Amino acid sequence: MSKIPDDKKIILINIPGSHDSAAYNMFFLGSAFAKCQKLDISEQLRIGVRIFDIRLTLNKYYCCDKILEDIEKDTDIICCHGVCNCFHIENNKKKILTYKDILIQIREFLLEYPTETIILKTKSGRGNKYTNLKRSTEIFNKIIGGDISIEYNENLTLGEVRGKVVYTTFLSEKTSFDGVPLYNSKLDRSTTIYEIHRKLTNNNIKFNEYKVNGGLKVKEIKHLMKTYTLTFKEAEEELEKDYNNKINFPLNYETSCTGEFTRCKKLIPIPLPKYEANIVNNYLKNHNFKKGYYYGWISVDFIDIVITKKIIESNFLE
Repeated sequence: MSKIPDDKKIILINIPGSHDSAAYNMFFLGSAFAKCQKLDISEQLRIGVRIFDIRLTLNKYYCCDKILEDIEKDTDIICCHGVCNCFHIENNKKKILTYKDILIQIREFLLEYPTETIILKTKSGRGNKYTNLKRSTEIFNKIIGGDISIEYNENLTLGEVRGKVVYTTFLSEKTSFDGVPLYNSKLDRSTTIYEIHRKLTNNNIKFNEYKVNGGLKVKEIKHLMKTYTLTFKEAEEELEKDYNNKINFPLNYETSCTGEFTRCKKLIPIPLPKYEANIVNNYLKNHNFKKGYYYGWISVDFIDIVITKKIIESNFLE
């Protein structure tokens, strides 16, 4: 990002990201059905990933008062993908991957590379959404702090966020029907691939993440790219118009590929996400990303340097 002008709005930058970023090592059958990345967070940062999608839950091991000492160390919120917990290797041993682990890696990276920025999207992976996100917000404020973090808004420029984490999850003023506070995403006004899905199916088919395969994702991406083919200049002009026009910014792809479980015709674990993601990733690797054109934020499963490089280079003219 060092070569991109400071006055460029971040919603108008082509940025590579990873979907289910922390799901690179999974326990038990999670390796087949829940693993979504092959690189850990530090490796993803090194190849150019700048958008991270982290799913979190409260580790039930920390429910009783006698574990308060560990809670104070901020290790009670862990990374997960659905029912499966994530882990990393430390001193040749498997260790549950905590939110704190990820935040420390991000903080150290930004201290080393102050021209970069990280966009952080957090979601509740399972359990009580309010408790998970409230606690994770407390940990974020403690580990990252206000000096190197900034709340997302649609007008942020790259100069304002260099060396900082842009966080997108916030406590809403609204509450649920039973009065429980809600956490929402600041990216509600983006154009997402889910919107394209609804258009392609004419709203006749309810979106079901467990029925999304690589072929359908490629179809959706093609439709999105065809519908929103804009140069950066055209995108900037469109952004200045009312938000009810052609596009909501940023273009926000999350090309997750859980895959259809019907592919598993025998009782043998099959790495469905990887199989389906390969279809999408091969399309992206072979796609002609025109330089100087706006593609938005693209977060994929099993991200690699070929994809990140193509997305990053599209920000610049020949």
